[in-house]
Amino acid sequence: MGNETHLRSFNVFSEGKKSAFWAIMADQLRKTVPESWGVTVATGGVIARALGRNFAGDLAALRNTASLLLTGKPAPPPRKVY
Repeated sequence: MGNETHLRSFNVFSEGKKSAFWAIMADQLRKTVPESWGVTVATGGVIARALGRNFAGDLAALRNTASLLLTGKPAPPPRKVY
């Protein structure tokens, strides 16, 4: 972990989706963000994590990609960005 002090997590879960869907989503999310992100398929969803700072753009890209795959629509902007 080195000197990193921040952990970012992005989770997508939804009932009723097949494991093949989650594998496809994980592949798409891996293509969306740099290799510093780890993307894992979990039961009923996908988890993405990274160490470091300044991931706001990466989180927005993950959110948009996941929203397009789940709903077919781009994600609305977040209400707050920290």
